[in-house]
Amino acid sequence: MSAHPKEFYFTHPNPLGQFRIYLIGEKISRVQLRAKETQARPLPKSKIPNTYLQFLDAYCSGQPVRAQKDWLHSAATPFAQRIYHALIQVPFGQVISYGALAQQAGYTPGHARAVGQIMNNNPWPLFVPCHRVIGSGNRLGGFGAGLELKIAMLKHEGVCLSPDPNQATAFHMPLERVTHAF
Repeated sequence: MSAHPKEFYFTHPNPLGQFRIYLIGEKISRVQLRAKETQARPLPKSKIPNTYLQFLDAYCSGQPVRAQKDWLHSAATPFAQRIYHALIQVPFGQVISYGALAQQAGYTPGHARAVGQIMNNNPWPLFVPCHRVIGSGNRLGGFGAGLELKIAMLKHEGVCLSPDPNQATAFHMPLERVTHAF
C-alpha cells in the first residue's frame, strides 16, 4: 500500500508487537495494530504529539482512556462520522452491540449491518475502539486485525470472555478486572 500524501508514522510498542500510527499534519489518518511494511516516512520523536503518546502509554498500562474526535483525520461519510464518534464514547472495559451502537449514533438497531461495514473499514482501531463492538447474542463477531487480537484487547480491558470465543459470552457491567493479557 502506498503512503497517503504527506503522511508520516510513528510506532508504539505493546506486549504483542507494535502499533503504527499514521499522521497527516497532527491528525491521525490511520492505525495499524500490527505494524506492517510502509512507504510512509517515520516521524521524528520530537514531532509526535504528546497527547497521542500519553493515550498509548495509558492504554498499554491498563488505564481507562478515551480518544478525542478532533484527533482524527476526517471520516468518509457523515454516517460513518456519527458511528465513529458514538463508539469513542464506549468506555474502556465495556462492549456494545452493532445495533446498540447504531442507536447511540441516532439510528435504529436495523442499521446494525451498516455499522458492521463501518467497523470493517475503521481506519483508527484502538482510538476508535471497534474491538469493543460485538454481535447479537453477545458473540464476538469479526475483527480486521484478527480475532486473537480482539480477544487480547478485550481481556486487557477487563472484559470477561467465555472460554470458547465462538459461544455466546456473558458481558455484565461492571466488568471484572483481569491482569494484563495484552
